[in-house]
Amino acid sequence: MRLNFKKLGQGPPLLILHGLFGSGNNWKTIAKSFIDHFEVYLIDLRNHGKSPHSDAFNYDLMAEDIDELLRDNGLKRVNILGHSMGGKVAINFSLRNPDKVLKLIVIDIGIKEYPVKDIEMLEALMKMDFNKILTRQDADKCLAKAVSEFNVRQFLLQNLYWTKDRKLAWKMNLKALVKRIDEIGKPQFSDKPFINPCLFVKGSDSDYVLDEDREEIDRVFTNCEIRSISGANHWVHIDKPREFLAIISDFLN
Repeated sequence: MRLNFKKLGQGPPLLILHGLFGSGNNWKTIAKSFIDHFEVYLIDLRNHGKSPHSDAFNYDLMAEDIDELLRDNGLKRVNILGHSMGGKVAINFSLRNPDKVLKLIVIDIGIKEYPVKDIEMLEALMKMDFNKILTRQDADKCLAKAVSEFNVRQFLLQNLYWTKDRKLAWKMNLKALVKRIDEIGKPQFSDKPFINPCLFVKGSDSDYVLDEDREEIDRVFTNCEIRSISGANHWVHIDKPREFLAIISDFLN
């Protein structure tokens, strides 16, 4: 599957992989901080953004999509950064292709299994009727019944676009994502350790990466550093962008 992406800057390649219901565009502001030293690829994973839709959806397939992108663009070795679901894609790709990864950065996700979260939000997204929802304001009001946080709603509503017949619709393949939602939490392990430089960054106020997760992360990633950003939640790069950029830049340079 040939993924949609935007390429910015010059230098060694840096791939950025977004989380569930996101897109490469979510990371455009962060990417601008790296374009003087890196060729940044802002990637839409399958069923997200402008990338193709498919009912087939799991981490092995998404890692294969990334491998195809490398081949198509003549990339031999890359730096790769992934947040949340994108972090697990980055983990899967790196464990399967350690010779193609220079440095790995995983943002606020571990390698363990996670339960499905935000069921009420998923149900609300599926119930949105765009025959009745005629404006983005209507969509926001509808979604507010299940999602109280304004910033989360705005993130989700970035997935809306106007069709040719002037109706709102989802860019993402919502039906397939909800149908395969159990895949998002699947663990990513390997009997063969990843020995290249690796950085896990977590928010101090997030419960995605806990102290007790350190042992299994260290077992799989033997050259790994884990950094916590104080006052940040799961959206580390949004909550504390200055601190986030400082840590990432220090690791990459």
